[in-house]
Amino acid sequence: MSDKSNANSKQKTVQQEFNLEDVDSTLQEDNIANTSVTDINKSAPLPQDNSPKFQNIEKKTKKVVHSSELDMELKIIFKKILWKMGHYGRIDVKIAGYGEEPIGRKDGIGELTDIDVLGFNFQDDFQINNIIVDCKNGENVSPSNRMFWIKGVMENHMNSRGYMVMGKKVIPSHLRDLANQYNISLMDGKNITALERIYDIVDLDGLEIFSEELFEKQDKISDRNILDLLEYRKYHYWIDEDHTKIHNIINLLTKYAEVLKSSNKNHQIVVMDFAILFTIALFKLCSYIMRTSLSDVRSGVILYLYNGIYNLDKYRSVLTLVGKMLRATAKNYNEIKDIFEYQPRFFDSLVELCITILRRPKESKDILRYMDVALYSTIMPKKEDKKTVKDILKEDFNDITMKLTFDIFDFIEKNTLIDSNLIPRKQMYM
Repeated sequence: MSDKSNANSKQKTVQQEFNLEDVDSTLQEDNIANTSVTDINKSAPLPQDNSPKFQNIEKKTKKVVHSSELDMELKIIFKKILWKMGHYGRIDVKIAGYGEEPIGRKDGIGELTDIDVLGFNFQDDFQINNIIVDCKNGENVSPSNRMFWIKGVMENHMNSRGYMVMGKKVIPSHLRDLANQYNISLMDGKNITALERIYDIVDLDGLEIFSEELFEKQDKISDRNILDLLEYRKYHYWIDEDHTKIHNIINLLTKYAEVLKSSNKNHQIVVMDFAILFTIALFKLCSYIMRTSLSDVRSGVILYLYNGIYNLDKYRSVLTLVGKMLRATAKNYNEIKDIFEYQPRFFDSLVELCITILRRPKESKDILRYMDVALYSTIMPKKEDKKTVKDILKEDFNDITMKLTFDIFDFIEKNTLIDSNLIPRKQMYM
């Protein structure tokens, strides 16, 4: 047989093994065009070649994809869905606990697990409903195990509902009734696609607030000079009791006021994130006031900060006793007497801020979303790509909400003495 006929025969064999028309028909049969982005990886595989040459190429080019990378696509999608629902969503929230012995860390914190997406839904009375979202985009996962995991996390977060999101795995139908009892929504293939279409998340594509690259950048900030701040936003904030968070945030930012520089973008990112965490804590305080002492905000604020009248009375009794002893014995008592004041130094400003927020419940609900936009669209992008909050929100922008957001910034700056340029107000608004 001639060389030419051999070549034609080989060419014909290759065409039979890998015909573009066959691939096109396969795509049509699988209806890939109508699936969500999480299903794109299901397209027809390329033909296999067991030759050593092909195997060597495959080893060199094959990329190891970690489960967290696979899941990130779903996390971004669900943050978009929560945004369209009117909620604030936060990706990769750590759940940890303190131990008696250090577990690889000097502070004794041991990481337990994390929440893929934690959503916050604020009611008009500042009540917070938590949304626990678990995203799994791999095949080797047990839907029943994940459902009970979500239920456990929901028990740790009051007023919660859950979403179990599976990109590739089909959720068995026998889980539906139990999931409904647990207040957990089941989202796999077609259900995710339907939810994406209902909330029309396509118009959010390209917005920096949903950028995986920017999320990774802010999440992996490393700076020894502000290590306490980084550790607090990652772990301690989510461990601390709610009534301590406002005090802890103000004290930490005060401690690092001279270290934080407005010329350092990472410092700007951390300060904005602290403003977000402060706002969540502030809304919990406002919710407490609405339930217990709306006619006496000052009383409600101090009771919340001390976690109730019992702790407040006990603390005041101890301070009074120690104060009397030192007044009779300490020569410099007039210099140290301020430490026996049970009201924190920022108390009056906090009462004023609470009154301001409580008067505008509807406009206040979106403050976290405005801060999130400012973080990802104003602070993080390059100078030529920066956008204002108004640029992003367009007709949904509300001047009153922006003013309330600035009131929170004012409170933080006044009571911590951080550089006012760390939060770029003009770039956010103008």
